[in-house]
Amino acid sequence: MQVIDKRVIWFDSPALLYCITASPRAAVTFGLPGGSPSEVRFFPKERVIEILYVSKDATHAARMSAESLGALLVSYCVRAKIPMPRVAEKSVKVEADGIALEFVTRLERAPAPETANSSNRVAAAVTKLNMGINGNRAQMRVILT
Repeated sequence: MQVIDKRVIWFDSPALLYCITASPRAAVTFGLPGGSPSEVRFFPKERVIEILYVSKDATHAARMSAESLGALLVSYCVRAKIPMPRVAEKSVKVEADGIALEFVTRLERAPAPETANSSNRVAAAVTKLNMGINGNRAQMRVILT
């Protein structure tokens, strides 16, 4: 009786730009220039994204692998208190219009249920997450399947 928990945290272009801007130290650590990026382009076949920094003088393009960007986004999620499973198979998927952090947890046995009050914690976490995202005008979806 195996239970498989699959979760996805989706970042569209505006959300990704916000996460990079909100993580200046991590961005520099991963080789990105300082400052706020202007645009992001996704290359799913290459598993790469291109981040554009546009100024009045020049445009600088920085390419980043899906794995490096995934590490930056996990760091952002930890600081933003977006819930993620600690023990899971983790992967990063680059799509034409965004990037997804994917988590898969496999349990050999179905766990015993908690008391009725445990569902209130999930509802509170989702409400807090939605409030924080809407305030930033960026689209991030947490999909529990």
